Amino acid sequence: MKIEISKPLFFGDEGKYIQDALDKCQISYKGDNIDKMTTMLKDATDMPYALLLANGTAGIHLALKALDVSDSDIVFCPTLTYCGTIYPIIYERAIPVFIDCKEDGTMDEECLKKAFEKYKDNLPKCVMAVDTYGASFDYDAIREICDLYSVPLISDSAESLGGMYKDKKCGSYGDISVISFSYSKIVTTSMGGAVLTRNESFYEKMKYLANQAKAKSTAYIHKEVGYNYLMSNINAGLGVSQLKRLDFLLDRKREIFNTYKKGFSNLKGVKLISDKEGSSYWQNGIILENGKAEFVTDKMIEMGIEVRRGFNPMHTQEAFNSFDYITINNVSEDLFRKTVLLPSGNGTTNEELKFIIDSLTSIIGG
Repeated sequence: MKIEISKPLFFGDEGKYIQDALDKCQISYKGDNIDKMTTMLKDATDMPYALLLANGTAGIHLALKALDVSDSDIVFCPTLTYCGTIYPIIYERAIPVFIDCKEDGTMDEECLKKAFEKYKDNLPKCVMAVDTYGASFDYDAIREICDLYSVPLISDSAESLGGMYKDKKCGSYGDISVISFSYSKIVTTSMGGAVLTRNESFYEKMKYLANQAKAKSTAYIHKEVGYNYLMSNINAGLGVSQLKRLDFLLDRKREIFNTYKKGFSNLKGVKLISDKEGSSYWQNGIILENGKAEFVTDKMIEMGIEVRRGFNPMHTQEAFNSFDYITINNVSEDLFRKTVLLPSGNGTTNEELKFIIDSLTSIIGG
């Protein structure tokens, strides 16, 4: 048995939307699928402006551009995240300052306060916070700090579509928010992403830059450098099929989480990540208090179960370790040492979940 870590779930009608795009020769960034998916995404996030993109990293890049982040500007960002959160900061020759996390993996507001105090004479151009593994960061606390210093907030909600923070939908609470539709996400378009905002001027700037910064003209006029970042109408066909079943996909994510929770309930020293109200449960994983995360990872891979270690903190990695890191208790490194990520895709079957639980139980018990 070979079990993938992020196997998506398809429903059989994806080809209908893709074939429709082919029949109408709508294979670029314009078409019925783009229009439908955009409307569905705005409804799913309660956001008035949404732009479908080639990937989530493009969304973060456009968000930084909309906020005029450039050479030598500081950006406060999480250390416990995927590299795609950080790369666009480097693209713009800006300076990431890494902020440590809490035990739930999201940005620690006390560390953020510490960062603002340290950089009070050179404030960041923006703060970027991440909904880690599908669980929202503490928006109220982070927003209060940002507002105190009049610094805008980017919400990297790549992993949390359909999740909630109190009465707010994930993806709705940044000045600009970003969603991912990559292969592993709750809703997939194979590769894809989106950027969302309530600010019309931000939206117009991002839309302009995402389409090669072409001026409104019958000639090809470019007054600044743009990007080829828009999603294809072909990919959006997948998105339409997936988004119309968002509630079902979220329910399945919760089922997978609850299956793991029940299955591991009697295992000592094992705790689930993402056990947080409102989580999308995008990625399930375990925190092992016995120091055996690497051993467990290797054994499960030997058994045909694709698992991975948790996010490796950015400040420890060669690409980023020259930048500042703000911490109090160095939680991110501790979490990395203890975390193993488990198969969590909606395409994971109940039989496979049982095999994973039985396998982990035998490893831990042994």
